Amino acid sequence: MGSAYFYQLKDSPLEATLPMLVGKARSAGWRVLVRGQDPALIKRLDELFWQGADDGFMPHGVAGGAHDADQPVLIGDVPSDGFGCLMSVAGAAVSDAEVNAMERVCILFDGEELELTRYEFRLMRLFLTNPGRVFSRGQLMDQVWEEPDCSLERTVDAHIKQLRAKLRDRGQSEDSIRTHRGLGYSFDPHS
Repeated sequence: MGSAYFYQLKDSPLEATLPMLVGKARSAGWRVLVRGQDPALIKRLDELFWQGADDGFMPHGVAGGAHDADQPVLIGDVPSDGFGCLMSVAGAAVSDAEVNAMERVCILFDGEELELTRYEFRLMRLFLTNPGRVFSRGQLMDQVWEEPDCSLERTVDAHIKQLRAKLRDRGQSEDSIRTHRGLGYSFDPHS
């Protein structure tokens, strides 16, 4: 099981951060999938990797070619089978199964690194895809935990507490994950 990292691109643009992260992943020996859905973005990333740093270009390919399986870095919206690292850009989807299967998953968005446990990642993903929706502890257990019957509902509280602390350390308001007494939790991205 791998790690999930979130990169908020405030200080460095995608064009600076992504090649650095891909280079680190390659130096770890991983094949890298850079997942994006916008054809214009994929073209821009292809050009960026061809330009490369001073010492040359980044060996890569764009999904859909005859040699996709041989590419050390592949750009496109394809299944992650055979890759050690998945980098999601511009909101490209990442599944729970991919987080569990990969050595590392990097989610780059509008970089500060935020390391989350598997359950923190799943909670954050559920909250981000359902902003404002209130989830009971039971609903969170059913949707996030692999074996919800083997854990206590208060486990959710402990993970929410840890997630709030990590968000606070990154400058995000603790109030973004709201407690609704007697009901559960919701996420407000504008807090």
